[in-house]
Amino acid sequence: RVWQARDFPELAEYLAAEKKPLDLATAAALREKWWMPSVSRDGRSLAGVILPGLSSGREVAYTLCARATLRGASGDFAGFLSDVTAVKHLARHVAHEALIGVLVAMVIDQAADQAIAAVAAQGNLTAAQIGGIDKLLEATGRIDGVHEMVDLEERWAVLDTAAQLAIGRTPITGEEPGFTGLDPGRVDWDTVLRHLNAEVDDQARILDIADPAQQTAAWKARNERLHAAGADAPPDPAANAAPKAGESRAAYTQRIGRLIDAEIVPTLDRTGTLRQREILAHELTRTFMAA
Repeated sequence: RVWQARDFPELAEYLAAEKKPLDLATAAALREKWWMPSVSRDGRSLAGVILPGLSSGREVAYTLCARATLRGASGDFAGFLSDVTAVKHLARHVAHEALIGVLVAMVIDQAADQAIAAVAAQGNLTAAQIGGIDKLLEATGRIDGVHEMVDLEERWAVLDTAAQLAIGRTPITGEEPGFTGLDPGRVDWDTVLRHLNAEVDDQARILDIADPAQQTAAWKARNERLHAAGADAPPDPAANAAPKAGESRAAYTQRIGRLIDAEIVPTLDRTGTLRQREILAHELTRTFMAA
């Protein structure tokens, strides 16, 4: 919503006091190149990578949106457009930081769209100003890349975890009790890797379905398949990965593959919903501005 300084005086004072760092953030977001290093918690695995900059980037975006709606309400269209432009560019920068970066980028982008809609809803923008907003929306497009990020980054994080286990290393921070007692030498790791690849392939395929109804149906079919196979049951915290008496190598391999699947491979049906929401939000904003 648009607002005046008298509506939220403390927020207005904060924005005024933080003008310099916010302006610096705006300038940084508008830079063509962006680099945010990915650092692993354990110093060796993809699954241990942490991205603390995503949280701060989201907070900066929300703050710029607050300033944008204040500026838009006070008639400072240039300031408003500068802020929402920075937010949209920031979203596209963080979208390159793993799958979670794409999801955070969608949230940031939708915040910018909401700010644009709030200012436009006042009904006092000129044709030239509306044209400026439409040009921004056309230039930035919508956030996507979910399918590609799953196909690459999420896949390698999963396979890297399996590789760590195969050489006797505990993945991430050692907080996965389900891997206690694992005997790597008794596992057919080629079979495990093929299984994990197939699961990622399946989810990437579904995420690439453009039609929302067809994608929903595909997720339903996948979930029913997993349920029928018992693969959707949560791991037993009291169990471990040690071989059972009389358990064949094939049976042990299958159990370990399912355990890694349950512990590590993310379930991405909600990600598909968020992607469809981003598409809809972008199209609604374009339609609203055209009207």
